[in-house]
Amino acid sequence: MECDMTVLSAAVGDSEDGHNWTHALRCFDWMKRYRVEPNTICFNGAISARGKCSEWKGTLRMLSVMAQSKVEWSTVTYRSLTTACSKSSEWELDLQLASRMTQDKAMLDTVVLNAAISACAKGSEWDKALQLFREMPQSKVDADAVTFIAAMGACEEA
Repeated sequence: MECDMTVLSAAVGDSEDGHNWTHALRCFDWMKRYRVEPNTICFNGAISARGKCSEWKGTLRMLSVMAQSKVEWSTVTYRSLTTACSKSSEWELDLQLASRMTQDKAMLDTVVLNAAISACAKGSEWDKALQLFREMPQSKVDADAVTFIAAMGACEEA
């Protein structure tokens, strides 16, 4: 069987869940060996896998490689990044992501904004949390129960 983008993308995606995150990273590394250029889906799987093991520094290296490869971010990229930052208590990085997300409104969704609001609360940045919360209707992003809990948590820090 030929080892191509489809095969390796599927392997990374299938392996990132549960306890197989090391396999996902191995599959991602195989792409280099087979000279297959990773796409957004592959990067997202590898970022998610690194997030599952709280390896946020490796996640940042992935972003650098993504930029060098001129691979675009997706909503899943943001979700994977916020998960990696949250698991490693790197709320400052979540705040930087929140800033980038507000500039790139096409990427905004409830899950990503909830993570950003929670990150603001962790960083005692209640004013930024409430700003993100207030901007949700303008960004056409619906709030859910998690959003309200995160916003109230940020207010507790005020």
